[in-house]
Amino acid sequence: MSLAPALLFATGMVAALPGSAHRAAEAARLRIIAACHIAADRLVVGNDGDPSLDVVSLKGSDPLSPAQLGCFADRLTDGGADVALSIEDERVNKAYDRMRRHRMVTSARADLRRRGLLDRVPHFDRRHETLRAFAVRLERLCEARPHTVLRVVDGWITIRDDPPAHQTGPQLRRWFCVTNAAILSGHDPITVVAPPPVPSIVVY
Repeated sequence: MSLAPALLFATGMVAALPGSAHRAAEAARLRIIAACHIAADRLVVGNDGDPSLDVVSLKGSDPLSPAQLGCFADRLTDGGADVALSIEDERVNKAYDRMRRHRMVTSARADLRRRGLLDRVPHFDRRHETLRAFAVRLERLCEARPHTVLRVVDGWITIRDDPPAHQTGPQLRRWFCVTNAAILSGHDPITVVAPPPVPSIVVY
């Protein structure tokens, strides 16, 4: 499984992308340079072998501060831009991933607290239930129909699909509730990572 959909490890960056794709990626690059105090020569616009894919690649091995990493993530997607990220150095990549996960858990915890569900997030016990049954429990916690948000593939809980644009407000709220409950249970369905989570880490 991939480390994270947003982290694309590009091997052959090219100099230009066609039309709006190039403009979106270049605009993100300029936002990052202006706001995050990252040297311009460390940021390269390109793709990962797919001309339709927008990528801003961070080059070099100099570490970035947590503030710079957070700024990088925020400016990358300002205005709803759909621009991916590639981080060349493994240590910087791991630091970025830790920052992103901390933000994700903090956001999920706040959402479930607002819903009054934080203390009801279930824990998975592989001795007494299947992962598929646990995924259904997460959906039912949020009043979503079973098998409409999550699915189990090769022993992993993943999202079934991104929320369709035609979903209504209540449907979207249930979708976010389920994904956040899964995150807090230790089974992040959006950015699946190895090794599989263990029940002992699921206390929030």
